[in-house]
Amino acid sequence: MFNSSLYDYNVKLAFAAYFYTMPLFSIIIPTRNRAPLLKHCIASVIAQSCTDYELIIIDDGSEDETKQIVSSFNDDRIKYYYQTHKERSTARNLGLEKVSGKYICFIDDDDYILNHHLSSFKNAIINKKYKQEILRIGYKYNSGTKIGPIYSKAQHRNPIQFALKNMCGLWTLCIPTQYCADIRFPEEFPHWQDTYYILRLLANHS
Repeated sequence: MFNSSLYDYNVKLAFAAYFYTMPLFSIIIPTRNRAPLLKHCIASVIAQSCTDYELIIIDDGSEDETKQIVSSFNDDRIKYYYQTHKERSTARNLGLEKVSGKYICFIDDDDYILNHHLSSFKNAIINKKYKQEILRIGYKYNSGTKIGPIYSKAQHRNPIQFALKNMCGLWTLCIPTQYCADIRFPEEFPHWQDTYYILRLLANHS
């Protein structure tokens, strides 16, 4: 005999378990043949003071020790996917299909983030209640002395104007996952794929 009350209870329990385990952040890193740089990048993610994330690494046909480097971290939050070489846009789009977090962050394999990177976003989301905003954090160049451009409402007419005239940087953004549902990186573009993506994102949600 079918017990509808028990079925409804089990369904609710399954949904509750899913949302309880859903990470706050999904971090996507596309990579190809940059194992030493990737190792440094992953280590900076593992060192985050905020641990509520999943790290999605899309290997775009690497022929070096990339897979071994990823495996060496032995962390359940890391999810590794391999594809034949199709360039970065395809890798990022595959990453977008794999996310389960509430917010998406992109990092390039030759970058590294400071240990308060995610906690700064989390603070803005929870304490300052920017739950449906595209958030941005600052960055420095490799020299450590030059700071990247900072967006200011007083100085820039709107975020789109800022992104057109400055290095906005995909890696500086924290994006609500729902905003990425209908936007993909242009796989036919040889360059400026991230700028295109940022402009589409801001045009739809700023």
